[in-house]
Amino acid sequence: MGVLESVDDASCLLHVGADSPRSLSWMITSIDTDFTVTGPPELVEQIEILARRCAAAIRA
Repeated sequence: MGVLESVDDASCLLHVGADSPRSLSWMITSIDTDFTVTGPPELVEQIEILARRCAAAIRA
């Protein structure tokens, strides 16, 4: 899926690529752990879209 790089005792950095920011957003959100997206802006936007969609689903 990608290459993990140790940052410190509590975190790591995942280097990964995909065909599009949308497909990468689905791939990242399927990982069963908390994460922080630092970029690129197109990926951040896709993660925000997924977050809104999921939030709306649980309010329905």
